[in-house]
Amino acid sequence: MSSKQLSRLPISCELKGDETAVSFLSRLALINGCKRAEALCVDLGLDRAGIVAGRAHALEHLGHVGSVDLNSMIDSAINTEKCERTYSIRGHKFPKHAVRRGLLSYCPECVREDMQQPLPSAAWPPTANVYGRSVWQIGAYRVCHLHNVDMVVAPALPSPSYMHDFARNFINEIDDFETPEGSNNPNSALSELVWQV
Repeated sequence: MSSKQLSRLPISCELKGDETAVSFLSRLALINGCKRAEALCVDLGLDRAGIVAGRAHALEHLGHVGSVDLNSMIDSAINTEKCERTYSIRGHKFPKHAVRRGLLSYCPECVREDMQQPLPSAAWPPTANVYGRSVWQIGAYRVCHLHNVDMVVAPALPSPSYMHDFARNFINEIDDFETPEGSNNPNSALSELVWQV
């Protein structure tokens, strides 16, 4: 299927400069009312495995439905190299064991900053601005270089249908996430954070 045959989504979000392609896919699913990124892929005929592996054709299709250019999509992808023993993240090669692909990891301060950003629409779930950074996928990256705080790594792998679904997995993680006291964040009420489709 060519990109021209795929419909653009009615609601899109900005691909952040350091966001992974799978995080972008996950946020698109979330804001368009899909329970999982996998469901959005099935509905639109997207190659989820290809997006996860960083294949150009799959990224082109994702970029088309999400209104993002192909070069930006390719830059955001974590590519599985042909030998399948290494990953390429923004042009840097890492052995497979050095990359956190399935585990949810994040900097709590980066997430706080994401959640303090105004939502483009009041209909969006409170976590829609929270996105997965490429650097968070590197196993040796244990302290955020921006905030000098330890990374949080969820203790268990998500179920297979939620694997690589950052936005949905983060909603499940949010019960353990604390909002700082006195925050002016309009999305800080924990009751809002359990937004479900």
